[in-house]
Parts: sequence; structure tokens; C-alpha cells
Amino acid sequence: MENEEDDLTVYDLTRQTTGGYGSSITRPTVEANNFELKPSIIQMIQYQVRFGGSQTEDPNAHLEGFLSICDTIKFNGVSTDAIRLRLLPFSLHGEAAEWLRDLPAGSITTWNGLKDGETLHTAWGRFRKMLRRCPQHGFSSSEQVQIFYNGVDPSVRSMLDAAANGSLYRKTPRVALEIISNMAENSAGWTYIKRE
Repeated sequence: MENEEDDLTVYDLTRQTTGGYGSSITRPTVEANNFELKPSIIQMIQYQVRFGGSQTEDPNAHLEGFLSICDTIKFNGVSTDAIRLRLLPFSLHGEAAEWLRDLPAGSITTWNGLKDGETLHTAWGRFRKMLRRCPQHGFSSSEQVQIFYNGVDPSVRSMLDAAANGSLYRKTPRVALEIISNMAENSAGWTYIKRE
């Protein structure tokens, strides 16, 4: 019996396809009548906090700068998620932009690392899968902990801190990753209620 992979190139096998067309970001609905992101805001994002995903770039610095700019933008009736998710693609280029395009259509629904009702187990699995898809990411264990921890809902951070007997950041990266992994494994089937 012939293996399906025998017909595919190495390039084809290493590329993640979206299985269809469409943005990986599901943009939240905006009820405001006069909502418009001005070109000057987009240009500011593109010139001040652009991230390409190279090993010499700091993803945490990118996110800090990106959020600093986004947090200065307010519209009545428009959530911070709606603003951030609309501006995120403008902050990425190169490998980082390609990574975003290669995610399945509609897979990003909120700025937080946990989707509504998503378990810690599922979020951790999704995070590990993203790291495996991009083995040249260059994130140290410490950076992986920071990215995951900063991306999850505050209630999940509280659980992780409780499991760490105080603060996850006070543990070594190896121990912190073990705590996250163990909590994720033990939480299979749990659901979380997002607090606004």
C-alpha cells in the first residue's frame, strides 16, 4: 500500500495549510457606528513595533510595545480585543507574518491565550504544538514560561501561582514548565469561566 507522504515534497510536509481561505483571526464584532483605525495608527505600529520572528528579536519587547500603543487607543463601544486583533497583523512581517497566515482560519478568537471555555489542558497543547511547528523559534525555557503565562486568563495565572506555592515566576524555568505541564495534564476536562 502506497504511503500518502510519498507524493508530497518535504516542503509540502513541513507547511501547515489552513484547509481553506480566510484569516486566522476572527475579529470581534464592532457595534460602534464610526469605528475606523486611522492610517497613522497603523503606520505607528508598523514603524515602531514590527516583529519578524528572527532569533535576534525579542518577542516580549514586541508585545510590550504593541500593547503600549494599543492601550492608548479607545473607542466607545469597541473592545480592546477588537482593536488589538485588528492591529496585530500590521505588527508582523517575515516569518512571524507567515506563521499568522499559516494558522487555521478563525483559530484566533480573543487576545487572551485561552479561548472562551478552553481548558488549560487544551491551551497548553495548542502552545506546545505551535512551538513544534516552528522548531527554530529560539525561545528559551524561561521565555516559553513567560509567553504562556502572560497569555492566559488571570484566573488561570492564579491557579498556576497557587500550584507553585506563591509565584510561578519564582521557580526555575524547568520547574515552572513541569508545573504547567502537570497542571495541564491534571486539568483535562476542566472548563473555566472567563471573568470580565
